[in-house]
Amino acid sequence: LFTPLSWINALSGMETSVFVMFTLIAIYCAVRNKFFGAFSAAFFATLARPEGILMGVILLVVAVGFRQRALKSKNLKGKAMAFIFAFFLPLIIYAIWKYIYFDELLPNSFFVKMLSGSHMLFLGMQYVRLFIVSVLVLIILSCGIRGWRGRTVLLTILWIVALLVFYLFVLPLEGIYDRYLWAAFTGLCVTASIGVQDLAQRFNFRSLLVPAVIVLAAHITLSVLTPRTQQAIAAHEEVWDASMDPIVQELRLLPHFDSLHLAYGDAGYVVYRSGIQHLDLFGLNDSRIAHAKSREERAAVLLSERPDIMLLPVHSSEQSLRDTCYDWVEDAYGLARTTSFEAIASVKAFPYTLVWLLNINSPNYSECKAEITRQLRDSTSYLRPPPSMCGSTR
Repeated sequence: LFTPLSWINALSGMETSVFVMFTLIAIYCAVRNKFFGAFSAAFFATLARPEGILMGVILLVVAVGFRQRALKSKNLKGKAMAFIFAFFLPLIIYAIWKYIYFDELLPNSFFVKMLSGSHMLFLGMQYVRLFIVSVLVLIILSCGIRGWRGRTVLLTILWIVALLVFYLFVLPLEGIYDRYLWAAFTGLCVTASIGVQDLAQRFNFRSLLVPAVIVLAAHITLSVLTPRTQQAIAAHEEVWDASMDPIVQELRLLPHFDSLHLAYGDAGYVVYRSGIQHLDLFGLNDSRIAHAKSREERAAVLLSERPDIMLLPVHSSEQSLRDTCYDWVEDAYGLARTTSFEAIASVKAFPYTLVWLLNINSPNYSECKAEITRQLRDSTSYLRPPPSMCGSTR
């Protein structure tokens, strides 16, 4: 509760906190030997994120493989029945419905992160490395646990390890998507608290208050000082809205706005507020892009959709002490570097400047170019000329 990124995730409006809540309920119920509730919570977690299936499997392993010898066989039957009726059968029903409705068992975001032309073995190291650095205190404290065979410890550690290993093999869209690991963070809070208690008993502390306060202060300090937290705090809602609203306004001024097709790597604020037809460059709303296994395949799909406009982020690069140019953060699978798209304007946004590119083959090309050119001459417009691109052949 005292970690800054917990507050940020809770206020993000995403599924992160709901998923974490259900995984924690599952652990709590399993520790209390209430496996029907535990498997039910694991199923609800799966509705929020597909990784919830991991929790259901881990609960089954712990329930069957780490039960007390004194327990009778009917107790094992009860756990099996809980698994079947509270997790397995609802999951099968949900999978059938989802396949009938969407023609897919998993969301596009899953395929976007799993399918890649990269030959790297650990694609998600960016997730896990950043995550481990930010929770170093909790990892160290977890090493203070004396008894590793207790159900609480085994269940939580299996969950942490399974989630971290899973994310080692997925392709991160951006480093800030470490929110997916927040469920592992809450598990580390459990193991760290057990570690603190065991260390306090080992060193004969009469009260847990002093070591708990020291640990809490150290963790908050390190969390606040990390670049990840600073970035998240800087991206609070007012800053983001102020950054995105000008883009919405400028888009709405374009001719034939209702029929324009925008390709942009964010399915969020700009698309929602403007109401423009949108193609997510990552494939979050297009299964063909999500399932494509190479940049060339994704570029072909993007061209087939014939977007009128693309918004792409750029960052500055120092060519020399006196010369600054810009390069693409994302180049829409190479299409931004072709003559099919013309960089005509730019606008400041958070955290990158966005370049506006017009499709020269669009039927709306001439009218959109004329309107954007007019806006560039207007001193009240948010649009600016396109930046000088590094190595550009334009």
